[in-house]
Amino acid sequence: MGELRAPVSYPVSVARMATLAAWVGLLAACSPTSRSVYVDLHTDLAAGVDFVAVRVELSDTSFASPGVRLTAPTHEVDGALDYEEGARVAELEVSHCEPVYIRVTLLDAAGRSRGQRVAELPAGCEARVVHVAISLACARVTCPGDGDPADATTCHEGRCVPPTCLADACGEFCADDAACDPATRPCATAACTEGGCLEVDGCGAGEVCRAEGCVVAPRCGDGACDPSTETPCGCPMDCEAVCPASCRDGACGADEGPDTCPEDCGPPDPVCGDAICEASEACPADCPAAPGCGDAVCAPTESCPACPECCPAMPVCGDAVCDAGEDCAACPECCDAGCGDGRCDDAERASCACEVDCGLCTTCGDDRCDAGEACPADCTAERGVCGDDACELDLRETCGTCQRDCGWCIGFPGIGQAAACRGTHGTGGDVCASIAEAYTQDAVNVGYYPLMAATTTELVSGEGRAPLATLMPGDLFAAQSTRNPGCLDAPPFRPARDGWMFGYVVAGTGVETRVGWVRAADLSLDLFPENHACVDGVAGTDFAIRTNAYSRNPSCEPLDCVGPARSCRDANPAGQGAGDCDGATASRDAQVDADTLLLRYAQDGPPRRYLHRDDRVRVLYEAGGWAFVTSLDSSSPVLSPPGSRGWVLADNLR
Repeated sequence: MGELRAPVSYPVSVARMATLAAWVGLLAACSPTSRSVYVDLHTDLAAGVDFVAVRVELSDTSFASPGVRLTAPTHEVDGALDYEEGARVAELEVSHCEPVYIRVTLLDAAGRSRGQRVAELPAGCEARVVHVAISLACARVTCPGDGDPADATTCHEGRCVPPTCLADACGEFCADDAACDPATRPCATAACTEGGCLEVDGCGAGEVCRAEGCVVAPRCGDGACDPSTETPCGCPMDCEAVCPASCRDGACGADEGPDTCPEDCGPPDPVCGDAICEASEACPADCPAAPGCGDAVCAPTESCPACPECCPAMPVCGDAVCDAGEDCAACPECCDAGCGDGRCDDAERASCACEVDCGLCTTCGDDRCDAGEACPADCTAERGVCGDDACELDLRETCGTCQRDCGWCIGFPGIGQAAACRGTHGTGGDVCASIAEAYTQDAVNVGYYPLMAATTTELVSGEGRAPLATLMPGDLFAAQSTRNPGCLDAPPFRPARDGWMFGYVVAGTGVETRVGWVRAADLSLDLFPENHACVDGVAGTDFAIRTNAYSRNPSCEPLDCVGPARSCRDANPAGQGAGDCDGATASRDAQVDADTLLLRYAQDGPPRRYLHRDDRVRVLYEAGGWAFVTSLDSSSPVLSPPGSRGWVLADNLR
């Protein structure tokens, strides 16, 4: 049936590897035809807290029926990966083109299933990236439910659907964040990802979002044995049970059991009342029923007029008064949108981090020299004076250190787009030969945000690579938006990857125009856009974002620049890319024959990321000197992970 390959090194026993190799040798001989399947997990369960590992299984029949099956090496949670936006958890080589089933299971430290999704991949020989979503909305859903079709056996976005119903094969579950139901937790926001609607955790480092708000995340050494992340052998200092001496030898010995050594003996049986909601566990104490209209409880997700029972006691949302009965989910006007929303919350007041909401906050020793402050520790020759109406970038003043002079930062990796500024952002777009992500130019339509370096920083093609350029404070950097098939004039930021943003250095600022990644923490919104030409892409074929879609001001203040006010449609006329698919499918492996090779969204389209010399790729389509490829390995696996897809100039391959 196939082979399963891990894109990164996973801890796996010698015995398991030997068994896997035997499967591969036996099954690969069945047919010379194979296809690559890449599994990307999207989840709003907390990685490293709710689950610590991911199991991926492949079957030639439904998992409810017997059949040939393989299990991939366990994917251990990696703190550098973003499991909400999507993390690669397995690569599979399937040795036939018939339908196959994929089962993805989230596991806690004891091996208990904390969430699961089954997906059916239809017949076909094209390589595929499968986006599998496991969401909190499905934690209390058993499929099929009352009134659901018999084939609606798996849950997506809180509803029962057939296993074939993936985000890229069953229509769009969400077009943008506004299409998602409000988040059910006060510290989360609803977001539309490639996997569907998820609740994005808004808590800080070392915290996790729960129903009561941000709480300290469990860790080994905090004196409490967390059942999801710790076992007696994994964290003996917190867990009272004694770890057997033979634990973790691969065999469940006489002195071991699921409670003392789940590593060898498997997970304990479900226990109702242990505060652990396991997949398919029927225990109201552990897995409370999802709120519903008519249950006499007005939940945060219920409001007028959707649930009339909640109306009599609820204040009027939209009357400019945030009453006691209104919360962020029921009335977005009451949400704490962060610095600049006009409300000084406790965190802002304590940190002195938001002057626009809380006013002046002067503290000697805060590494900021405020006007009139007599503090030798803060007021040095290297530090500008905050409050003199001059944003002195060369003296370490930025939007982060002195909002009075420099304005406030746009916020990275990004606050949610303001409701009044966003539109419908589709995730689709034309592709060639039905190959996933083989986009034509009219499916791309990216824009650029005008940013600037707030400190000396480097532009790189990949992690660990020599810098392509060095930016000095004030140098202009145009950050790329998401792919924008709907051709919005204010599409959202392309999300930061491991703290890096992708874009290009704007010519005329002392640095040659170059494309690459810059640390998001080193950037701020361009403070002087009226002095600069519009950032219309490296070749001038794209468009500058002209309205700040992340504005905390409902008027969505403009991002002024010098140049024509070109819209997305002006830069991307109808019919663009009509000949991109005048080619043919292919299936061959090649290597990159260039030090750096731009991987593009479309032929002649904007860059997406980099490949590097000797990286291996598989060519899936060829047209007009261009090759659409998927990477098989990468020398920069964080910023250009294996499985990355895009178009390259074919003569840079060998």
